[in-house]
Amino acid sequence: MSELRVNTLRPNTGSTLTVSNDTNLTISGTGKVTTPTVEATDLDINGTTTLELKNNGITKIAVTTSGATVTGTVTATAFSGDGSALTGIIASGVGGASSTGNLQMISNSGGANLNRDIIFLDQNSEKARLYGATGNLAVDTDTLFVDATNDRVGIGKNNPTSTLDVDGTATATAFVGPLTGNVTGNVTGDLTGNISGNTTVSGDLAVNGGDITTTSTGTATVFNTNATTLNAGGAATTVNIGAAAGTVSVGNLSMNAGYGSIAPVYGCRAWANFDGTSSTTTFPSGLTATVSRTLGSTTATITTSGPHGMLTGHNVSTSSAVIDSSTANYLITVTGSTTFTVTTTATTALSSVSISFVWQNIRASGNIHSVSRETTGIYSINLATAMPDGNYAIIQSASDEVSSSASPVAMHGYGAITAVSATRFRLHYHHPGNGSVTGGVDKSVVCASIFR
Repeated sequence: MSELRVNTLRPNTGSTLTVSNDTNLTISGTGKVTTPTVEATDLDINGTTTLELKNNGITKIAVTTSGATVTGTVTATAFSGDGSALTGIIASGVGGASSTGNLQMISNSGGANLNRDIIFLDQNSEKARLYGATGNLAVDTDTLFVDATNDRVGIGKNNPTSTLDVDGTATATAFVGPLTGNVTGNVTGDLTGNISGNTTVSGDLAVNGGDITTTSTGTATVFNTNATTLNAGGAATTVNIGAAAGTVSVGNLSMNAGYGSIAPVYGCRAWANFDGTSSTTTFPSGLTATVSRTLGSTTATITTSGPHGMLTGHNVSTSSAVIDSSTANYLITVTGSTTFTVTTTATTALSSVSISFVWQNIRASGNIHSVSRETTGIYSINLATAMPDGNYAIIQSASDEVSSSASPVAMHGYGAITAVSATRFRLHYHHPGNGSVTGGVDKSVVCASIFR
C-alpha cells in the first residue's frame, strides 16, 4: 500500500491520503477521491459535481450549486436569518411548544397580486382566514367576519353594512346605550320579557291595529306628562275609555259644548230612580241586624251580619218601635264596618234585639247607597261615596208611574239649607194649596241627581 504525505512526517495509520496543518486539498477537473475517511479544514470541490454525505449508502446531505438538500431530521440549538425565503413548510403532528415572545408572520413583499393570507386548517379543512391584503378576518366563512377596511363586524354574514350587523337572533343580559340613532325595520316577533325600567319615546309611538295593555293589579298610569295639551282620538270616530263595568277617573275635563268655546265639564256625581211608594225592610245587601243599648244611655248600637257600607251622616228609618216608643228616623255614626250607632230618646236596656230598617226600592242608581223614607213624601238619599261638602246642585222630579188622573205635586229639597250634607240630601213632595204645604204625598217615580 502506497502512502502520500503532505506537510506531515507520517500518514495516519490506515490512511492513504493525509493532509494536515493549514494546507488545503484542491481537486480540479473530473477526478475523484475515494477514501473511507477525509479530514480537512476546508474541502472545495469545483465544477458541477455534487458533494454527497451518505450514511450506509443513503444520501443525507447533498450540496449543489443551488443549495443543500437534507434528508431526515435536522437538530440544532438555533437557526439564524429572517427566514424570508422559506417556502413549503407544512407542520405535521398534533401540537408543539409555544413561543413566549411575539409570533410574527411576514408576508411576501412582492407584487400586489400575490396571495398573502394566513389560513387556519383542521385536517385540510379551512376554519379561519386572515386576509393579508385587507386585514379582514373570516371565521367559518361568515360565522364571524371582521371588515377591517370599513371597521365593521358581521355575525352570520360576510358583508356587514353597519358597525355591528347580525343576521339571526341576538341574546344578551343587558344593553348599554344610549341608543341615539334610528331604529328601522319591522319587529315581527313578540316581546315576552319585562321592561322593568322606564322607556321614554321622544318621537311618535304608533300602534297599528294592536292594543296597549297592562296586567298591573294596582294603579297603572298610561299618561303622565307635563304637556299642556294631550290629544286622544285623532281621526277616530269613536273613542272608548274604560271597560263597561270599570271606573274611569278624569281630572279637570273641558269640552267644546257647541257654543264656540271650550268650557269645563261638570259631571253628575250621583243619581237615583226609586219608588217612593214601595219599600223593603232589609239592608240593600240583604243583611240582618240587631240593636243593643246600655241601661240609661241614649246611644243604641246596631250590629249587622256583614259590612253595611253606611257613612256617618246617613239616615235610617226603623220599621218597628224597638229602639224608641214609636218608629223614628235616625242619623247614624259609623264605628266599624259592621257596626254603627244612633241617638235615641229612650234609655232602657236592649240586648241584641233584632231590628229592621225601611229602604225605598231603587230601580237604578249611581253612587247611591240607599233611600230612606222619613215620612210621607220625605226621603233621605244616602250617598255611597261622600261629596267634598254639601254645596252641590240637586235636580229632582216626581210623578206617578201609571195614573189616569195624576194629582199635581209641589217639590222642593226639604231642609236644603240646613240638612244637606256631604253624605246625604233630602227630598220633600206635597200637594200644593194656595202656595202652602197642605200635606205630604208619595210618588211612584222619584228621580234625583246632583252635580258639582
